[in-house]
Amino acid sequence: MNAPGSPADTGTTGVLQPYVPRLVRYWDAEHPGLLHQAVEGTMVLVDISGFTRMSERLARHGDVGAEEVTEVIDGTFDRLLPAAYAFGANLLKFGGDAQLLLFTGEDHHLRAAVAAHDMRAELRRIDGFATSAGNVSLRMSVGIHSGSFDFFLVGGSHREFIVAGPGATRTVQMEGAATASQILLSPETAALLPRSSVGAVRGPGRLLRRGPQVEQSGFLAAESPEVDLRQFVPVGLRRTLESGTIDPEHRPAAIAFLHYAGFDRLVAEDPTHAAGVLDELVAEVQRCADDRGVTFLATDIAPDGGKIILTAGVPDTAGNNEEQMLLAARAIRHAAPRDLPVRMGITSGHVFAGAVGPAYRRTYTIMGDAVNLAARIMAAAPAGEVFVTSDVLEASRTTFRITECEPFAVKGKQQPVQAYSVGEPRGSRTGEQFGATPLIGRDAELAILTGAWADAREGRGRMIDVTADVGMGKSRLLAELLAAAKPERVITAECRLYQLATPYFPFRSLLRAAWKLEGLDQESTGVALAEVVRTHAPGLEPWLALIGTPLGLTLPESAEVAQLDDQFRPARTRSAIAELLRATVREPTLFLIEEGQWMDEASRDLLGALIAEVEDVPWLVIVSRQPGDQGFVAAEGPAVTHVDLPPLDLAQATVLIQRATLGTPLLPNQVAALAARAEGSPLFLLELLQVLRAGAAVDYLPQSIEGLIAARIDRLPPAERNLLRRLAVLGAGFRQEHMPAVLGVTATDVGRQVKILRRLGGFLSVDANGWVQFQHSLIRDVAYAGLPFKTRRALHAQVGDAIAASSADHPSGQVELLSIHYSEAHRWPEAWTSSRDAGEHAKEIYANLEAATFYRRALNASRYVPDLAPAQVADVSEALGDVLEQAGMFEESVDAYRQAGRLVRDRPIRSADVLLKRARARARTGAYAPAYRDLTIGRRLVAEIGSDEALRATARLDALNAQIRQLQEHMPAAVRLAEQAMVEAEASGEREALARSYQVLDAAYVMLGHSAKAVYGERALAIYEELGDLPGTAVVTNNLGGQAYWQGEWEEAVGYYARARDAFLRAGNEAEAATCGANIGEVLVSQARFGDAEEVLVPSVRVLRAHGLVDAAIFAEIQLARLHLLRGDDGAMERLVALRAEAVRTGQVQSAIEAAILVAHGLVLAGDPQEALDTLAETEQRAGGEAELYGSTIARTRGLALAALGRTEEARDAVASGLAQAREQGLAFEVAQLRLIEADLTEDVSAAHAIREEAEEVLRGLGVVGTAPSPRG
Repeated sequence: MNAPGSPADTGTTGVLQPYVPRLVRYWDAEHPGLLHQAVEGTMVLVDISGFTRMSERLARHGDVGAEEVTEVIDGTFDRLLPAAYAFGANLLKFGGDAQLLLFTGEDHHLRAAVAAHDMRAELRRIDGFATSAGNVSLRMSVGIHSGSFDFFLVGGSHREFIVAGPGATRTVQMEGAATASQILLSPETAALLPRSSVGAVRGPGRLLRRGPQVEQSGFLAAESPEVDLRQFVPVGLRRTLESGTIDPEHRPAAIAFLHYAGFDRLVAEDPTHAAGVLDELVAEVQRCADDRGVTFLATDIAPDGGKIILTAGVPDTAGNNEEQMLLAARAIRHAAPRDLPVRMGITSGHVFAGAVGPAYRRTYTIMGDAVNLAARIMAAAPAGEVFVTSDVLEASRTTFRITECEPFAVKGKQQPVQAYSVGEPRGSRTGEQFGATPLIGRDAELAILTGAWADAREGRGRMIDVTADVGMGKSRLLAELLAAAKPERVITAECRLYQLATPYFPFRSLLRAAWKLEGLDQESTGVALAEVVRTHAPGLEPWLALIGTPLGLTLPESAEVAQLDDQFRPARTRSAIAELLRATVREPTLFLIEEGQWMDEASRDLLGALIAEVEDVPWLVIVSRQPGDQGFVAAEGPAVTHVDLPPLDLAQATVLIQRATLGTPLLPNQVAALAARAEGSPLFLLELLQVLRAGAAVDYLPQSIEGLIAARIDRLPPAERNLLRRLAVLGAGFRQEHMPAVLGVTATDVGRQVKILRRLGGFLSVDANGWVQFQHSLIRDVAYAGLPFKTRRALHAQVGDAIAASSADHPSGQVELLSIHYSEAHRWPEAWTSSRDAGEHAKEIYANLEAATFYRRALNASRYVPDLAPAQVADVSEALGDVLEQAGMFEESVDAYRQAGRLVRDRPIRSADVLLKRARARARTGAYAPAYRDLTIGRRLVAEIGSDEALRATARLDALNAQIRQLQEHMPAAVRLAEQAMVEAEASGEREALARSYQVLDAAYVMLGHSAKAVYGERALAIYEELGDLPGTAVVTNNLGGQAYWQGEWEEAVGYYARARDAFLRAGNEAEAATCGANIGEVLVSQARFGDAEEVLVPSVRVLRAHGLVDAAIFAEIQLARLHLLRGDDGAMERLVALRAEAVRTGQVQSAIEAAILVAHGLVLAGDPQEALDTLAETEQRAGGEAELYGSTIARTRGLALAALGRTEEARDAVASGLAQAREQGLAFEVAQLRLIEADLTEDVSAAHAIREEAEEVLRGLGVVGTAPSPRG
C-alpha cells in the first residue's frame, strides 16, 4: 500500500502514461481486443459549479479569460484529486469543470462517499480565486451511483475509452439533480451506506449527510503493464503528447461537439451488439476526422449516450480549420450508423489549449467561449443535423447548402444565437474577393499569361507554372487573365490538402467538364462516357473501364483491360485519357488548376502526360501552386514557362492601398503602416485593410492570416515551436545578445544560441552584426499570439530587467524598449516612467505617432501607480493631445485634451489652456460651434482673476477665436478679434498670441482685398522663430505664400508654400502639409501646368479627406475639379456641383462661391450660357457681401456667358466692371484674363491684337503656359 494521496502509478513508463486512465492500461493486458467490459463499483461525477459562470464572465476578457479559467481549473483539481486518490479513486474522465471517478473493490461505496465528502471539504478550504473578473467562489455538486458500469474500448485509428450505458446515465442523473454543495446518492448507493451517512430525500436520490468511517486505501502497488500507450491516444494528439513539451498556447480553432443518443437501450438489449455499433461510430468519426486533418480530441459522458469533441487547429493547423471541420462533419453525418443518431454543433474562435491536471493524471484540453458555445449549439440541433455559426461558414472555401434556424437563447449569451443547419457542399469560393481590387505590380506576369493564351488560340499549346507563397495574388492574377483574355472555354479544378490520398481528385471535376458530364449520377455518367468514346474515339472503347477510373466509375472490364498487367494499368489509363481529351477538346481551352502543391500522385502523372504533348493542341494549361517540390512540379520543356510572383515593393503596396480606398482614403501614416506590415503580400494587405476599416488597430491580427501562418509554424516540433514563441517576445527584430533573457540560456553560451537560430532558419535570419530578424513581422505576431499571457508577462519582465541592467550608465537610450517590455510585463511604475520619457524624446524630434504610442502606454500604466499626482497625469494626457493634433488625428486629440481637462479643473488658467487646445483641434475638423463653446468657457474661467497670467491666457483665447473666424471665412469678425487679441498680447507680453494675431490679420486683409494692410506676416514669422515654434513658423510661411499669390508673385508664392509644406512635414503634421500642397496646386492650375498640379493635388485631397479636414479638402478638390474642367475631362461638372453643395452644407461660404463660379464657367463651355448667368445671379444673391472678393471673377464669367449669347455690349460692360475691381484689388491674373475677353470683344483687329499681346505678357510673367478657351472658339 502507498501513503495516502501518493499515487502508485506515477512511475516513468512513458510521457503518455498520465494521459491514459489506469483502467485502460490494464484492460488491454488482461482482455486484449475486448470492446466491452462491465465493472462493479461506485461512480462519482463531480461538477464544480461556478466554473461556467466564471468562464462566461472571463470570456469578456478574450484570450486572457480562457487562460485564467484554465489556471483556476488546474489549481482546483490539484487540490481535490489527492483527496479522491487517497481512497483508491480511478480518474476515468477529466472534462474541464467535471471529473468522473470510479471506485472498485472492497468497500467501494464507502470509499466513494468519503472521497466525495473530503473533496467538498477541501473545496471549501480553497475559498475561491482572484481573477481579472473579480473573486470567484466555487462549489461542487456530486452524483454518486453504485452498481454495474459499462466501459468500451473502441475505434480504428486509436482505441477510445468510453463510459456509457445505464449505469453512467444514472450517475449523470444524480449529479444533475444535485444543487451546489450537495452530494446526491442514488437509491442503490444509499442502500449500501450506513444510515447515519444518509440524509433527506432530494429528487431521485438521497443526500449524503456525513462521510462514513473507512480507512484510506491509497493505491495497490503494481507495475504498469507493458503495453503500447500510443494506441489509446488520438492520432492528432500523439506528436504533441509524445514530445513531452506541452506548453499551453492560444490558438484559432474550429470546435465541434457531437452527441449520440439512444445507447442505453442497445446496451440493455445486447451489450456486445452495442459495443459493435459504438465501435463503428467511433471508427467512422476517427476516419472522417483523420482524413481531413481534424483532431479527435476527447469523449465525454452524457445521459443515454455520449459526446465526442473534435478540433481543427488544435494542437496543429493546416490553415483551413473551418473548412476541414465542415467537410469532416458532413462525412460523419453520412457515415454514422443508423442505430446511433448523431447531432453536431460547430463554432470557431480562439481557444486556450494545453494539458491540465496534476503530474500523475493529466488531460489535454481546450478552453474558451467558442468551446462553450459549440456545446450549446449542439444541444439545440435536432438528431441528424449539423448546426454551425456564421463565422464558420464565412471562413470556409467550400460553400454549403444552408438553412437559417430560428435564433435561440443559450446560457452565457445576452443575445439569441443565430445558427445554420448545414447541408451538402454547393461549390467553392476563392480566398480573395476581386471585384473592386486593382491588380498592381503584376504587369509583366499578366503579359506572359495573355501571350500564352494568344499562342494557344493559334494552336500552339502552352503550360504555365505559376508559383508564389500564400497571399501573393496567384488567384487574383488568374482572375485578371480571365477578364483580359475572355477565353471562350475555361475548365477549372482545385486540389485539396485532405484529398492527397484520393487518386485523380482534381481530374474528377476537370474531366466531367471537358466531356460535358456535369450533374449526372454515376450510372448516367457511365452511359454518357461510353457515348463520348464511341462518337469521338471509337478505338478507345476497349479501354473504357480505365478512362472511367478518374471519374470514380467502376465499369465492366474488356478482355484487353483484364489481360493488362497491373503495373502497366496507370500508364495505359493516362494515354487513353490523353487521347480522348485530344479528340474531344479541339477548340481553344484554358485549363486552370489551383493549389497544385496538394495534387495527388496519380493526378501528377496524368497531368505530366498531358503537358508532354500540349504543343500540338489549342490549350493553355495553368497550374498555380506554392513553392517547393510537393505536389505537382512541371518538368522543363519548350512549352513550359515558370512564373514566380515576388512580393510587392513598398511603392506598389502603397498604390494598391490608395486604389482600394479611393472613396474613403486612409491617413498617410496608416497607409505606410499597412504597406510595411503586409511585407509585399497583397492578400495580407487587403485583409489588414478590412480589419482597419472595421475599427481595429493596424497591428491587429486577422484570423484568416493567423491560420495561414500558424500552419507553417505548426510544422515545427513542439519544442522548437516554443522557442520561436519565446523569441517573439523580443519583437520582429532584436539583437542576439538579448536571447538569453527569454530562452533561459547563459549569455556566454553562444554555441547553443547559434544552434537554436539554425534550427529556426525557416523563420529567422541573422546578419553579420548579430541582428536577428523574423522573416515576416506577421510570423512574429502569430508566434507571439500563441504564448500564454502569464508567460508573456514573465518573459517581458526578464527582458526589461536585462536591458535596464545592461544600460545602467545610459538608461535614456533604452527607454523605448523598456516602455514596451515593462508595459507588457505589467510592471506599472517602470512602465510609467519609461513610457513618459520615451514619449518626450519622440515629441522633441516631431515623431508624433511614436510619441502618441508611448504616451498612451504611460497613461495606461498611470491607472496602476497609486502615488501619482493628477497634474503629472494631466501633463502626459495634454502632451498626447499635442502630438495627436500635430499628426492630424484631431478627434483623438480632442479626447486626450478632454481627459487632461478633467484632471486640472481646480486650476483655472491651466484648464483654460487645455480648453484652448481642444477648441483648436475641433476647429480643424469643422466643429466650430463646440470650438467656440470651449473658448467661451475658457474666457469665463480667467475673466475674474485679474492677473498678468490671466490676461495672457485671455490673449491666447481671443487670438485663436480670431483664427477660427478666419478659417470660417468671416473676415471682418476675424480682424476685430485679432486686433483685440493683439492689444491684450502686447499688454501682457504674450508672444505666441501676438504672433497668431499678426498672422490672422495678414490673412484676413489679403482675403478682403486689402493687401496693402497685410504687413504683419514677417513680424509673426520673427516671433515664431524666436520661440522655436516650428508649426507656427510653417503656418506663417504658408500665409506669406498666400499674400504673394494675391499680389501676383506666383513663383515666390510657390516657394513659400513649398517651404511651409516641408516645415509641416518636419513637425509631423501631414494634414497641414497637404493644405500647403493644395495651395501649390491652385497656382499650378492657374498656370495651366495641369500635370504638375495633378501630382500635388491628388495626394493632398486624399490626405485631407483622411484627416477629416472638410474646409481644406473642399478647397483642394475644387482646384482639382477646376483642373479637370479646363482640361476638358469627363465628370468635372458633376464633381463641382457636388463640391458646391458640400461647401454650402458645411458653411464654407467662399468655397461655395468659387465652386459656383466654376460651375457657371463649365456651363458656358458646354454651350448653356443662359444657365451660367442664372447660376451667377443666384450665387451673388445667396452670398451677399461675401461675393465682393470674387467680383472680378464673377464679372469675367458673366462676360463669357453674355458674349456666347451674342449680347456683346452687355459683355463689354461686365468686362469693364470686372477690370475695375481686379485693378483695385491688384489681381494681375484676373486683369489678364479679362483683357483676353476684352480683346475678343474688340472689333478693331489691331487694337484687339495689342490688348491680347499685353494680357499674354502678364500671364507669361505669372508663369502661365496656356490660356483659357475663347468664348467664341
